[in-house]
Amino acid sequence: MVYLSVSLLLFFFATDLLTPCDVHDTNCLSKTTQEFLEKTSAGIPNYDIKRLDPLVIPKLEIKFSEKSDTVLHFKDLTVTGLKGQQFSGFKMDTTAKTVELQTKADLEIVGDITLEMRKKSYTGSYAAKGTALGTAKYDYAFKTDDKGVEHYEIGTETNECQTLIEPQVTYGQELIQALEKATSTPLPFPACRADNIECLRRGLRTFFFLMDSEYLGMNTVDPIILNSLTVALPEEQLSFLMRRINVTGARWTKLLERKFNLPGGKNGVRFLSDLHVTGEITMTTAARLEPFLALITMDIQGVESNVTYSWAGERGVDNEDYILIGPERIAVRNSRTPTFFLQTGDKESVSMMERVLQVKTSVLDHIANEITISLMHSIMDNFRIFANKVPAKHYYTYGSVEDN
Repeated sequence: MVYLSVSLLLFFFATDLLTPCDVHDTNCLSKTTQEFLEKTSAGIPNYDIKRLDPLVIPKLEIKFSEKSDTVLHFKDLTVTGLKGQQFSGFKMDTTAKTVELQTKADLEIVGDITLEMRKKSYTGSYAAKGTALGTAKYDYAFKTDDKGVEHYEIGTETNECQTLIEPQVTYGQELIQALEKATSTPLPFPACRADNIECLRRGLRTFFFLMDSEYLGMNTVDPIILNSLTVALPEEQLSFLMRRINVTGARWTKLLERKFNLPGGKNGVRFLSDLHVTGEITMTTAARLEPFLALITMDIQGVESNVTYSWAGERGVDNEDYILIGPERIAVRNSRTPTFFLQTGDKESVSMMERVLQVKTSVLDHIANEITISLMHSIMDNFRIFANKVPAKHYYTYGSVEDN
């Protein structure tokens, strides 16, 4: 939110930097905010305006919690995209003399990171991309200087920032390799209570990064390649075969819910995913000897996966507690029909399959469900590998023994 302070002088500033606006003229405010940011992004020493884009943050320290010994030290973070902020909202209370300003920005951040964990340090590169909504609240006053000129003076401000899209975070391979060599415990995410959803969500984001890094022998899930799947409709004398299925988007899966003490002593989780799928699709009909062939691209948006599983605790030879995850059962629900388009050199195949898939949307749902279920089984296999190799104390704080 450091960057927001430079965009607060919306009305009473040098006329060569912006156009004065009526407080209720949203279009004017939006335009003049963009102009101001573009003109001042490189800094203006005469007005004591510092460089905005790129913004360099020499150092930043983040500690997960008071009880955690894991600390992230960021150094020389370079932030770009601030001059492209978009005006989102403006409220002015002329009676209380307060203002609330909102802007949205697509940001890219690069720098160095040092992970301090268990009295050891690991250093590497860091990069992130994301969209943030910033809100600045401040009071103001009109003051006249000794020359009789009236100025708009900004008082105390409070800043808030929230991400609108899950940021894409990348750690350098040197950091990953150093951690794998130095410790058999997981990469840094805080130990959570099993019912602390917000904490678990943060940990899940790092966990997907670990999977895609093949940490502890886990398998990559984004992208993931599925060999084939079949959907048969005997009553329609139709069948579909998909091969070489490439699925992306799994790493941005969100945790919606944790469930405990389900029938049979099982626990459960509910995930929400947006997936992008490409592959080969074949449609076979009883009325034609030759199959229809095409390449399909499909988007599966807002698919929920309800996973239930059995579990048990076990004391290892190292005298540490481990969690054993048993077989899982997965139920999938699409919030909307998947969208698709077909590509091939055969126009007849495309035309015929498009008509069938548009009429029989249940086929698309079935394909989407099977793809999602296969993906979730792979994710659960990774959970199983991780839990079998990493003591529970590194990712769960001990509460009730039933909460795992």
